Amino acid sequence: MRRPLVVLLIFALAAGSARHAGARDSAHGPVAAALEEGEKRYAELDYRGAAELCERAAKNPLATTSEQARGWERVGISWLVLGQKSLAREAFDELFTIDPTREIGDPSLSPRQHEFIEEVRQTHPAPPPKVDKTVNLAPVTPPPPPPAPRPLWRRWYLWTPVVIGVVGLGLGLGLGLGLKNGAEGTLPPGAVTF
Repeated sequence: MRRPLVVLLIFALAAGSARHAGARDSAHGPVAAALEEGEKRYAELDYRGAAELCERAAKNPLATTSEQARGWERVGISWLVLGQKSLAREAFDELFTIDPTREIGDPSLSPRQHEFIEEVRQTHPAPPPKVDKTVNLAPVTPPPPPPAPRPLWRRWYLWTPVVIGVVGLGLGLGLGLGLKNGAEGTLPPGAVTF
C-alpha cells in the first residue's frame, strides 16, 4: 500500500515540474525563444539559419518593438557577414525604420561592414528632437534695479580713522592734564603699614 503511494507522489511531482517548465517557456514567449535560438545559431556560425529564424521572429505579429529591432539587427548582420548586401540592406532598412538611433554593437564586424550599416542609416534620418510646446504666460518682471551707491560719509573707512583720532586725543589730553599735578595720597611715599 505504501509503495504505490510513493510512486504516485513521485509521478505527481514530476508532472508538476514539467507543467511549471512548460508554463515558464510559454510565458517567455515564442518570439523571444526564436530570437535566442537565432542568436545561438549566429554564435555557431550558422548565419543563414540565424537570419531565417530572426526574420520570422521579427515578422511575428506578437513581437514587441524591441524584439522586432533585435530580430532585424541580427538578420541584417547575418546577411552582411554572408556577403548578401541587398538582403542586409532590406533588414537594416526595417531596423532603422523602427529605431533610427539604434547602435549596432557587434564587435566581430569589420570597418567596411560598419560603413555599410552607416550608409543605410543615413537614408533613415533620426526623428527631430521633441520640443516642449508649453508656454509660460506669466508676466515677466524686470530684475530689481541695483542699489544706489552709499555716500562717502556712510562708509566705514572714513569713520575708523576719525574715531581712532578722537579716542587718542581724549586719552592724551586726559593723561597729560591729570598727571601734571602729581598724585596725592594718604600714605607717605615708600611706607606701607598694616
